[in-house]
Amino acid sequence: MGMITDLLETNKRQYKRWKKRKQAERRTENYQRYNSQTPRTYSDNSSARTYFVGPLPRFNTMKGGELVRSLSEKTIADYLFTHKVEYVYEKHIKLDGKEIKPDFYLPVYDLYIEFWGMLERPDYFETFKWKVDMYHKHHINFIALNPEDLPNLEERFGPKLRIAIRNQRHSA
Repeated sequence: MGMITDLLETNKRQYKRWKKRKQAERRTENYQRYNSQTPRTYSDNSSARTYFVGPLPRFNTMKGGELVRSLSEKTIADYLFTHKVEYVYEKHIKLDGKEIKPDFYLPVYDLYIEFWGMLERPDYFETFKWKVDMYHKHHINFIALNPEDLPNLEERFGPKLRIAIRNQRHSA
C-alpha cells in the first residue's frame, strides 16, 4: 500500500512540474511572438478616433497564461479558463480561399466564439458580415458575443454555450 501511495505522489509532483514548465514555455513563445511584431496605427478620417491596425498589443489573461489582443478577449478567456473549457486562441482556418482567425475555438465541441467589439467601424462591420455568411455557408457552429455581453458573461454567454454544446452532442 505504501509503495502505491509513494508512486502516486511522485506522479503528482512530476505532473505539476511538467505543467509549470509547459505554461512557462507558452508564455515565452507568446512574449517572443508579440515582441517580434511592429504595431502600426491608422486614423479613420470619418471620426476622431485612431484605430490600431496590424498586430495588436496583448494582455496576459492572468488566469491561464494565454496572451490575448484585448481586455474583452481577456474577460472571455478568463471565463473559459475558470469554467475549465478547453480553447484555442485565434486558430487559423481557411474559408473560400481566405484565412481568418476566429477569437476562440473550443475543440472538444467544434465550436468557434467571435467577439464583435467594433461594429461601428465600416470595415469591421463588413468583415463581420462576411464571416457570419461564411460560418453559415460552411455550417460552422459559432457563438457571437458583443460588448453588452461582457459585464455578465454567466447570464449572457453561459446559456449560449450550454445550448451550443447540447446541440453539438445531439448532432454527433
